[in-house]
Amino acid sequence: MGMVGAIVITKWTFNLLKQTSPILLDENIDSHYREAIHNELAPLANVADLHIWRVSGHHYAAAITLVSKADISLGEYKQILSKFDKIEHLTLEVHSA
Repeated sequence: MGMVGAIVITKWTFNLLKQTSPILLDENIDSHYREAIHNELAPLANVADLHIWRVSGHHYAAAITLVSKADISLGEYKQILSKFDKIEHLTLEVHSA
């Protein structure tokens, strides 16, 4: 009976590590998704800094610094980025050119 318990606990441990290691190691989002965000912003601003990381199972946070080429407000940039539904927490910093 002790061996069965050890096998169950070992299996559970490996599954837990598999699920949590991307979060604990700050796994980044897919490069295509990151490029799509960059390409969406490029006509309007120079992307000075773009960081995206996983904060939970399917949720990501992003910190983006822009140097605006157009007269667009912070709210308008957030509206443009709202179509990227994987980003749950967005920190956006906009500087004028």
